[in-house]
Amino acid sequence: MKWLDSYRKSLLNRQAAKVTRTVRLCNPDQITKVGILWMEKDEKAYKFLYDYFKAPHLLVRYLCFTYDKEVKDSNMITPKDINWLGYPKVDQFQKFLQTEFDLLLNISVTPNFPLQVMTTLSRAKLKMGWDNENQGLFDISIDISNNPDAMFLAEQQIFYLKQFNKKT
Repeated sequence: MKWLDSYRKSLLNRQAAKVTRTVRLCNPDQITKVGILWMEKDEKAYKFLYDYFKAPHLLVRYLCFTYDKEVKDSNMITPKDINWLGYPKVDQFQKFLQTEFDLLLNISVTPNFPLQVMTTLSRAKLKMGWDNENQGLFDISIDISNNPDAMFLAEQQIFYLKQFNKKT
């Protein structure tokens, strides 16, 4: 299956080259659209981020990958929602990709190709997460290799966001 991994990474790199986006550090006070990508087992970290960004002027969208066969809500990606290459194939995922988020947070600490696809092809102005095995996936990569925990990653993302445009 190494050839399949190699092929789909090559295909993803070609598709990523076609994505037009402007990378921009965002002042936390000026964020209006946030995207969150997570694995179902990391629900506590997702809720932490959702609660942090919950405000009337903020649009928060998320996609969750689950191995469960029964979908709990429409923003969940299951194995039946991905094609043989590992790409999400449902229209709602295309809508997520078309949204120009001010900030995209990926809190997955285990490699997951469908979430990698969503991160890579997103038009978000700023992408934050842990690269783990995928070098160059994020604009800001937070190394949590000493504590690979989604909640720790989410806390670190908020910590570093608060440091932007901080007056000293």
